[in-house]
Amino acid sequence: MSSLKGTIGLFAGDGELPVEIARRLSGEGNPPVAFSFREDTASLEECTSEVIKVGRPEIGKIVKDLENRDISSLILAGLVPKKLIYRADLMDDDLRNIISTLSSRDDHAVLGAVVSFFESRGIRVLPYREIVPEMLAREGIIAGRRPLP
Repeated sequence: MSSLKGTIGLFAGDGELPVEIARRLSGEGNPPVAFSFREDTASLEECTSEVIKVGRPEIGKIVKDLENRDISSLILAGLVPKKLIYRADLMDDDLRNIISTLSSRDDHAVLGAVVSFFESRGIRVLPYREIVPEMLAREGIIAGRRPLP
């Protein structure tokens, strides 16, 4: 994990994953700047350099904020409610354009499009498998019987 250099942005949705990622980064001496959709940010405030409350999915504004803070790496973690993502009255033009180009609006398609948007703006989206590997499912069967051929 020590290969992660510079200030890292953490796009923090609900759940424990964003908090644990922030704890690990902070423990390595690199507390992230969190952009949080969470109602309660107390647990994030303990292990980040700053928490920026995000009330609307204004992805263009977030990119500008990352650039202004000289943050070029971002981790996306936690649950962001779909009702927040798909409310047209809350979207900025960038998110509206992303959503309108999707042929499918499932989680995988939306996340992929958001990652592509950040990366097209020069912000590298980092996987968290190096930071919290034990929180990810191992390869292979994890429950039940082997699938039939």
